[in-house]
Amino acid sequence: MAILMQTVFSPRYGFDLEKDVINSFKATGPLAYGKIVEPANETGILSLGNDYGYFLLEEVTEDGPSLLEHALGNFQYEKKASANTAVTVLIPRKGNIVRTKWVVQGDDGVSVAVGNLLDIANGVYVTKANNSGTKGLLKAIVTDSLGNTLYDVEIL
Repeated sequence: MAILMQTVFSPRYGFDLEKDVINSFKATGPLAYGKIVEPANETGILSLGNDYGYFLLEEVTEDGPSLLEHALGNFQYEKKASANTAVTVLIPRKGNIVRTKWVVQGDDGVSVAVGNLLDIANGVYVTKANNSGTKGLLKAIVTDSLGNTLYDVEIL
């Protein structure tokens, strides 16, 4: 449901939502809300990124919003995967801060902690050893009212 999805990602500081949003890329397969995506050069079809592309501002599912979500009015953040339907993405800007659940421990075993430098792999931020991350800086760890752990990440 959209109410829960709103807790997994949000732009926090520095964004101008009039200028930093694009509505022209397509998603032909499921993609999670708030993950980092990049478009194919020729087609503009989005896939999970290993570098900065954009933040996905809508959940993309195989079947789109459910009848219950339509009935409750909670469908505005979900789209059906289709080569004909545009999805909304957010442009990352250096120095801006996002709140996201998409931060994980990297393969080199560095635990998730405030002050970690982060890289991007498969659409999520990952911790890096020896301060070698170049994409994000973990600024804060917070718990929302639903008990979800969220991370404030500064875009580097």
